[in-house]
Amino acid sequence: YQRFVGIAQSGEFDAATLDALFPARFRRRIAARATAETGVHEWPAGSNWGPVKKFIGPFIGNVPTAWCALFGAWSAWQAGFPKDGFWRDVAWVDSWGREGRDPANKRVRIVGKLRASRGDFALLDWNGDDDPDHLAIVTAKVGPLATLATVEGNVGAYGGSVEKRVRLTSQVVCFVRLHRFGRR
Repeated sequence: YQRFVGIAQSGEFDAATLDALFPARFRRRIAARATAETGVHEWPAGSNWGPVKKFIGPFIGNVPTAWCALFGAWSAWQAGFPKDGFWRDVAWVDSWGREGRDPANKRVRIVGKLRASRGDFALLDWNGDDDPDHLAIVTAKVGPLATLATVEGNVGAYGGSVEKRVRLTSQVVCFVRLHRFGRR
């Protein structure tokens, strides 16, 4: 199985093998890693310097930018998603949807609203044009498909911070799921 999936052949039920067998383990770590950052905020307010720099730097260096998508990428990377699994324009929210629709990308997939779960990424639309404007990490479904509990970067206090939120599923353009190992 390890050879088939493309992971190191240890012959043991190590973390990588368990993640391959049970992909929800990996997604739970994404949500937990993101949630652990709740309260981290820009300092000074309105800048990408200070504590939030750790979310931006590994992917695009010290470039001032909106960082919700980079927070999502950082959370997945910290949970074990390989840095080389990310795409060139990971900083842009709409690129997450494009990558999820690309059949050549075996690590990123769009999932339906009924299948979305903890650790998936919700691409949110603020103005009703079906173009994603923000990325949030799903931590739980709340109620019968009406709302989601999320953790998000670049929202709220201090001009931009990591906060827990509740979002309506009607705001979601699509859900993106990362796979630690490419699907075969």
